[in-house]
Amino acid sequence: MLGSIRNAFKALYLKRLVKHGLVVGSDFQMEKGCNIDANFPWLIEIGNNVTFASNVCLLAHDGSTKKLVGYSKVGKVSVGDNVFIGCRTFVSVMDALWVPILSLRAVCPMGSLRLGLPLRS
Repeated sequence: MLGSIRNAFKALYLKRLVKHGLVVGSDFQMEKGCNIDANFPWLIEIGNNVTFASNVCLLAHDGSTKKLVGYSKVGKVSVGDNVFIGCRTFVSVMDALWVPILSLRAVCPMGSLRLGLPLRS
């Protein structure tokens, strides 16, 4: 019962984001606790055959610059095809930054794999 309620909520959540411009490919799976930026969904593209593990956060804005320079950075975030994003990973506009919990910040270029604490090639 709880699983079906969770799936219904997830479907409504994604439907609302798609209505506001989120692009999602086929066979997208999102586990519980994931957060996709509801403020800028039109700047986010998710490819085909993509899985988000639990508690993934995907943001199209970076508020960390607000205090320093007076504005936030906003940009396009694209997750390609055949991608798995692990548990508690933070994906942001900062040059495709993916930061798993307890890891140091690292840029992950297309076709690369980063593992460990801290992240390594």
